[in-house]
Amino acid sequence: EVARLHTSPGFRAELEREIVGLFVAQLPAILDRLQNGDSREDWRVATHTLKGSALAIGACKIGDLARKLEPVNSPEQDAKRKKLLSGLVQAVNEFDEMARQLFPS
Repeated sequence: EVARLHTSPGFRAELEREIVGLFVAQLPAILDRLQNGDSREDWRVATHTLKGSALAIGACKIGDLARKLEPVNSPEQDAKRKKLLSGLVQAVNEFDEMARQLFPS
């Protein structure tokens, strides 16, 4: 049954749509944790999760920014964190727009 699905012409497009949709759906919660989380553990989990998810689907800009954000978890690094978070929000918005163009509702 699964092998038959893999040979269906629309299978790959539908799978890609679903995977990208799941990724985009989780972004607001992850951004919220990064912007409002109050523990180093929350920060570590959120950046690591975002990095892995982004790189797994090919959202390299988001994955790279998440990788850069991962070690930036102390109050002394607040200016760097804000700058990287700003870039991340921009990258997320760009990815969301691209996903909407590739997979219109």
